[in-house]
Parts: sequence; C-alpha cells; structure tokens
Amino acid sequence: MATTLLPLEKKLNLHTLENQLLQSALLQAETVGELTALIIDHTHLEIMQAFEQLSFSEQQRVQELWEARISRRWK
Repeated sequence: MATTLLPLEKKLNLHTLENQLLQSALLQAETVGELTALIIDHTHLEIMQAFEQLSFSEQQRVQELWEARISRRWK
C-alpha cells in the first residue's frame, strides 16, 4: 500500500482546521463530562494549543467549568 505525503501547506491547513474544531468543541462544552471526553480524545498539547488561542473570557469560561469538577471532587 503506497502512502502519499501531504504537501506542507496542506498539513498546516489541516492542523489549523483541527485546532479550530477543537476550540469550537471547548467553547460548546456545557458539562465536565464533555470536557473530559475532549481530553481523552486529544493530547494535552492539542488541548493547550487550542485553549491558548481562545480569548481571555472564553478561557475563563472553560476554566470555571473544569474547576467546578475539581472542587466537587474534594468535598
């Protein structure tokens, strides 16, 4: 089976698209379970790259949702 390598430009576009989809998924998450599913499906690096490209207020929303999980865990 032959493998065709994508040109660098197509790889970069694919990476950008994947990152945008992950950003969208982070913003659409309404529960900790949804965030956890994203973390399971993506590497830490992918999550952090997408998270860092969100606006400050968007980052806060995702962080507050995640911190709610942590605080419930320690009660």
